[in-house]
Amino acid sequence: MKRRRIEIYFPIPVEIKNEQLKAIHEAVSQICKDNTPPGHVMWPAESGSKITVPIEMLSDEEPIPFDDDTYFIGCFCREK
Repeated sequence: MKRRRIEIYFPIPVEIKNEQLKAIHEAVSQICKDNTPPGHVMWPAESGSKITVPIEMLSDEEPIPFDDDTYFIGCFCREK
């Protein structure tokens, strides 16, 4: 089954150790590598606290709102 998103919900705040976060990123990198269409490259390109609104909806003066309870990894794909 093909997926576009993976969500993990913890019922209480958890601490994710650096080595665990590294393992998550390695797994996501491998998923990208295994599923990249021919002639393209796909990679995890951004990560950190999740932005809560589309940036293009904000004015230049407005601060970017983040959800520090949610760790986000965004992947990009482009032609080589």
